[in-house]
Amino acid sequence: MLLGYVSHAAFFLTKTTNSPTDNLRAVQALTHRDFMQAVADALRGMTETTAFLRSEAAVWQLSYSPFDLRAGTAQQVSISSTAAEAVCRYARLITELLLRRLHQAGTESAGSPVSSIPPDMKAVYEALAGSQLLAASAGALLEDPGIEQLPEAVQSKVTPQMRSASAYYCTALSHTHLLWGDRAYGGGHEGQQLAAGLLRALRHREVQRLQVALLDQLAVHAGMGAGLVVDDQGEQQGGQQEGQQACGWEGSSGTWWLAREEQRQGKLVGWERLGGAGSGQMGDEDTVWWLEDFHCYVLHGTLVEWGCVTGQLAGPAGVEARPPPLLVARLAARAAEALCRLYRGQGLEGAYAAAPEWLLAKAQVGGGAIRVRSGRRSKCKFLHCCRYRS
Repeated sequence: MLLGYVSHAAFFLTKTTNSPTDNLRAVQALTHRDFMQAVADALRGMTETTAFLRSEAAVWQLSYSPFDLRAGTAQQVSISSTAAEAVCRYARLITELLLRRLHQAGTESAGSPVSSIPPDMKAVYEALAGSQLLAASAGALLEDPGIEQLPEAVQSKVTPQMRSASAYYCTALSHTHLLWGDRAYGGGHEGQQLAAGLLRALRHREVQRLQVALLDQLAVHAGMGAGLVVDDQGEQQGGQQEGQQACGWEGSSGTWWLAREEQRQGKLVGWERLGGAGSGQMGDEDTVWWLEDFHCYVLHGTLVEWGCVTGQLAGPAGVEARPPPLLVARLAARAAEALCRLYRGQGLEGAYAAAPEWLLAKAQVGGGAIRVRSGRRSKCKFLHCCRYRS
């Protein structure tokens, strides 16, 4: 029931993001830590239920019950995908609300750094950092629903919803990185504390796994195949895996189910709702603007973020600033090759069709990601070049 209200909350926040002072009490309720925590816990519970129904334990425990495991699993996956989309959209709107408040505060201070933020805004920062909203959303996206075993009607519903959820999540992830940078670089002592909390949220195991999975999916979109990170075979690979474990970084040895499905079909899947004029079709003229935009957010929420979190901004004790350099280098090289293939038209069917808008070049994100570094100026350009989604 709680997750049923999240869609209404997201819709309400969409209407109030530009003017957050309107309906202030309602906004405060929807951005309160208790509400965020309840939403995260509910989504995590649904994800765990889906995982259980697809496990051997469920087959054994429910084998003598009248419960139709196949139908029940399909229904649970359908409900979970709807919830994941709503929660990821909610997370994106929370981060967008904070960014717009920061922009307004900067405008009111004549463009000078905003060293202190209002108490209500600080509370939202702390809620986002402490509620595990980002982690629960990442876990829901990563959970394999067994798409090939679901009825066709459920497949046609689940895949677009999870695709939409991943786009919302990437935007929220990128926004969180921008929020971290603003507080870490120009927020004083109080800002450093808020930035440390956000860094903990970004370094959660499930968030890390999804970051790697998103870069893996970028390679799939480019027609390069999947499985780019952890491999138990080979001396060099084994050394890297030990390095990941030593620093607490969790790579994913498997392929994300959504990327695996795209690789199996040889085309983009789940993007139909973004087709031209609501037709449900993906014509050549419809693919570039949203896919390039999506990849822009992916790179900013992974490689660019890791390049920024270095040195004295490494965060609190026990929180690693970024993955091991070797892992970052391999991911960056793979991403660079993927971008070159996409811009040459060598991606999967439907990828970067028609003329690209070169958003990555305009935002200076592509080069920054490949070099694994970025400055505040590139962040500002990134905000102007990548579109907000409602």
